Amino acid sequence: MNNRWRNAGFYVLLAIVVIAIGTAFLDRPDPANAPRNLRYSDFIEAVQDKQIARVLISPDRGTAQVVENDGNRAVVNLAPDKDLLKLLSDNNVDIAVQPSRQPAAWQQAIGSLLFPLLLLGGLFFLLRRAQGGGGQSGDELRQEQGPGSDGAPDPGHLW
Repeated sequence: MNNRWRNAGFYVLLAIVVIAIGTAFLDRPDPANAPRNLRYSDFIEAVQDKQIARVLISPDRGTAQVVENDGNRAVVNLAPDKDLLKLLSDNNVDIAVQPSRQPAAWQQAIGSLLFPLLLLGGLFFLLRRAQGGGGQSGDELRQEQGPGSDGAPDPGHLW
């Protein structure tokens, strides 16, 4: 019965590792739907030519998602320009700032501890299995050998 649970635990751990690795490699965004990159100078020219409908600025003001009048999307790396907001509002560009997307502290803690705990648990099961552990404890072995036995080999009994 104990071996059955150990084997089940090993296969569950193996399935979790395979799923984690699979999602890391197979869950890639589609490059056809990805927004194109736009240079900052081209972005400023497009704003002045009134080709930009909306700008969604990241919370750190480092990048912005741009929606052109024809619906195409682009991403631009923003320069530290104090006149950018004035330029956007003068050219009737809809300005929005993305809300910060930080998970709660408990979600960060679980996310950072989950993989190491699974890895250590898997190594624990593998090492116990390799050593033949998980069987009987020392007390159980002494009870099987009989009273007065200290586990030392019997000198009268050779292999």
